[in-house]
Amino acid sequence: MPSPSPEVASAIADFAYELRRARRDAGELSLRDLARRMEHKGSPSTLQRAFKGAVLPSWRIVEALLSNGLDIPRDVIIRDWRPRWVAVKDLVAPLDQGK
Repeated sequence: MPSPSPEVASAIADFAYELRRARRDAGELSLRDLARRMEHKGSPSTLQRAFKGAVLPSWRIVEALLSNGLDIPRDVIIRDWRPRWVAVKDLVAPLDQGK
């Protein structure tokens, strides 16, 4: 798999930073504790990659992390986090316009 463009890599890194900020705000739970709180919807290694900015995690992982792992209210997740994730996802995997 080719390396992402600088724009894409920067967007993923920025999103990862925001995830790390949310984790710190929640008390910096261990990756293992977060995975448990997420009802094992994500492994500690998956979370590590997400926090590091190595990849853009799936929405399923992000949503479980924010809601179950970090106790962020659902309305905040939908209002603030979903648009951020979609914006980065659009850079990572743009939709084909079918032209």
